[in-house]
Amino acid sequence: MTVSFNPSPKPSYKTSKPPKNMPSKLRKGIKQRDGNTCQMCGKQGEYSDMGLTIHHIVSPGMGRRKVHKKENLITLCGPVFGNKCHHETHSGKESEELQRWCESWSRKKYGAEIDRIKKQTKKGNKAVGAGV
Repeated sequence: MTVSFNPSPKPSYKTSKPPKNMPSKLRKGIKQRDGNTCQMCGKQGEYSDMGLTIHHIVSPGMGRRKVHKKENLITLCGPVFGNKCHHETHSGKESEELQRWCESWSRKKYGAEIDRIKKQTKKGNKAVGAGV
């Protein structure tokens, strides 16, 4: 008896389209806007050498598109600097506090647009959770 094994089975759940890559023009614009500087700790670097990374302030969650808008993007420390600031916003002890700091940073620059993005993303995540 022969058993066939599928090394990459299809997922049993529905997902929306995969996230699109951030346009390089937008990435460069965010880096320039932020002066090639981590907005949390002030370290300076170049994106090309991975000293800095572009962070989505409002993360859409699994299966949802990322919102590539300047109001939702911030420059943070990348791998060359130990990825400290970027990593901490996702999984550090103070990640919720740092996430609120990033949202506040965006509000100071762009008003309530970050709140609209957050609200839009929450609606989308509820639809995914409902199987829509």
